[in-house]
Amino acid sequence: MTQGRGRVPEIDLVRVVTFGAVVGVHAVSLSFAPFDVGGNAALMLLHYTRSAFFVLMAIVLVRSAERSGRTGRLRRRLTLVGVPYLVWSAIYLVVSWATGGRSRPWDGAGLALLTGTAWYHLYFLLVTIQFYVVFPAFLWLLRRTRRHPWAQLGAGLAFAVVVTGWLHYTQWAPGPLATYRAYEAQLLPTYAFLFVAGGVAALHLDAVMDWLTEHRRAVLAGTSAGAVAMEVLYFVLVATGTRADTAADPVQPVMQIWAVVLVAGLGAAATRWTAAGAPHVRWVDRASDLSFGVYLVHPLLLLGLFGLPWVSSPPAAVTAVVTTLLALGGSLLVAEIARRTPASLPLTGRPRRRPQRVPVRAEPALPWKV
Repeated sequence: MTQGRGRVPEIDLVRVVTFGAVVGVHAVSLSFAPFDVGGNAALMLLHYTRSAFFVLMAIVLVRSAERSGRTGRLRRRLTLVGVPYLVWSAIYLVVSWATGGRSRPWDGAGLALLTGTAWYHLYFLLVTIQFYVVFPAFLWLLRRTRRHPWAQLGAGLAFAVVVTGWLHYTQWAPGPLATYRAYEAQLLPTYAFLFVAGGVAALHLDAVMDWLTEHRRAVLAGTSAGAVAMEVLYFVLVATGTRADTAADPVQPVMQIWAVVLVAGLGAAATRWTAAGAPHVRWVDRASDLSFGVYLVHPLLLLGLFGLPWVSSPPAAVTAVVTTLLALGGSLLVAEIARRTPASLPLTGRPRRRPQRVPVRAEPALPWKV
């Protein structure tokens, strides 16, 4: 189904849904108390977002390398992520100072830049930079073992179970491992399985998309069953004494498995969308183009929304839904405006979008036309 296509529209749709979901994750986290059972039940399903980002990133990069025969220019990739990372880290350091989080904007700035802690979502950019640096070696290893996809996935999953199991279930962290544990969300090995899963899918993407199309109903049923299983697991853990936020911890083995299952389910649903003859719907292309900018700016809008008096009045679930929609709409607007300015690259990670010139059919010059 996807043969001969450079761009896979299903991936764009999954990316748009996932970027919308990450705004929901942060809105839910701010709407509910940290240990709220209902709020964390929602997060148990929504926390797939960070993992899905890395699966999609690997799919796109490996797919591009396979089609072009090149790994791409490392300097350009680092620029498109590194410049926004530095600029937005500076912005959020100032915001932290303005909201009372720092006595001066530059206090701890060096550590914040090194560890991706200027604000709660910037770790994603730091992990992305790490993956870009190791990508040539990653792609070489992936290609050398491409005839054994199940062994690749099995090895990646085993590594994930060991690493995330250690982080989630134990307190053991001697020496340098204590530093790793302190910054587990910002370090590439925590997400190794997700990059492997995305890379393997990219090597066989045509076959994967055809399989998802052929078995769409079964995949969607399996994804729904997975969602039920995640919620059952969560409530069993809470009922047996696990704290709600720990039960919904995004860094645990089952969360990475759930992310891969949900990405497959969203991909299967997206094949129905393309089968209906809508692979080039303009809003999906535009939203996908703006998605990185939305990710970067939406915490600012959430901060402003939760600073308003009205958010404490409705039930937390209503607040979460309303703030998600407002922050998502506002972020899209900000990103759209930024894409048209010289600041597009540092603010959205994309070169400035210039108006496209529509070709005009040649005609005789008229007095009122210049």
